[in-house]
Amino acid sequence: MSWWRKEALLRRFIVDFMLAGVARLRPGAVLPSQDQLVIQGDWRAGLLYLDSLELLDVATAFAQCLGIDKTGLGDALLAKPTLQGWVAVAQNSLEMAHADYQFYSSGSTHQAHPHRLPHAHLQAEATWIAEALLIMPPKRIWSLVPAHHVYGFIFTILVPTALNTTPTVFDARKRLPSVLQALLEPGDMVVGIPDFWRVWMASGLQLPMHSIAITSGAPCEAALWTALCAQTAQAIDVYGTTESAGIAIRTGAEQGFTLMPHWRRLAHDHLVSSHHQAVLPDVLDWLDDRQFHVHGRKDGVIQVAGHNVDLSAIARCLERYPGVSQAVVRPQGQGLKAFVVLQAEVASDADVTVTLKQWLSQQLPAYQIPKYINIGAELPRNAMGKLTDWAVA
Repeated sequence: MSWWRKEALLRRFIVDFMLAGVARLRPGAVLPSQDQLVIQGDWRAGLLYLDSLELLDVATAFAQCLGIDKTGLGDALLAKPTLQGWVAVAQNSLEMAHADYQFYSSGSTHQAHPHRLPHAHLQAEATWIAEALLIMPPKRIWSLVPAHHVYGFIFTILVPTALNTTPTVFDARKRLPSVLQALLEPGDMVVGIPDFWRVWMASGLQLPMHSIAITSGAPCEAALWTALCAQTAQAIDVYGTTESAGIAIRTGAEQGFTLMPHWRRLAHDHLVSSHHQAVLPDVLDWLDDRQFHVHGRKDGVIQVAGHNVDLSAIARCLERYPGVSQAVVRPQGQGLKAFVVLQAEVASDADVTVTLKQWLSQQLPAYQIPKYINIGAELPRNAMGKLTDWAVA
């Protein structure tokens, strides 16, 4: 059965897409939960109160995402501004055409970057995962990732559809890890990111027997990966990008990644499949034509909470704030820190960092806002005049 015919899966996709679109249009706004929006489901009233321009913006992006703009049904999204209305429009459109989908990555700045992926390419990955990779089909799936991102789309939309018995998918993003542990049963699958699994391990929580743990979206360091593998019957780390979807996996205690069977390597880091191609963004150490180790991004972009982040772009944003002369941003733990130099005429007091963070909350998503901001007379440099690290205040 096609994934869009399963209304529960399609509703999850639409609700996550809508909430992400509204969050982009209203930085810092308090939004309803996924469950609330499923119940209420009216874009122009109730919990969202989208005005005409906001509805036009999100509807346009949604039409481009699922190819509704190509089937001539796009205007129906404005005529039926409800969850059930969009479900019907999407189903009708996808029955007509579903050659590819458009997904958004965070990119190296806070601006989203669209990437089109062929349906056949994504289906090949999901089918292989469902039929060959998973040791046992999961009874239930607990998702900590949005369904409209390519990682969530594959593991919480396409994979459940490809399984012989469709498991129920639950949204676990609003639950404490300790509450989730109490709800888990043997045979459940948890789809998360390394940030979640770090909290899980630090809290001393344990997965039930025969469970499946999935991680992706950011590097999973060796210690965390080893601990995760020790807890579950099957742990899977997926290496991929928004531009390519899943590329390789590692399972068990393996530290290297193996290409998924639909990919093959050409020269250097150029990959091709039957329906797609990709140039890998990371520095890789190839063991052979199918196995490799990852050694970080080529372009210096780092990942925070599963998102690509360009530290220099955040620094430039800080320097646009009135009174800031220079800024530099670096990783700090699982977040970010910034060092800021104020213009000579600006007084430095305890309120400066608070004001800066408030201003940044209107410019950047939460994961790009530095948790720590140091104020100094000049940027920290070593004896050679090069920028150096600093201790957080």
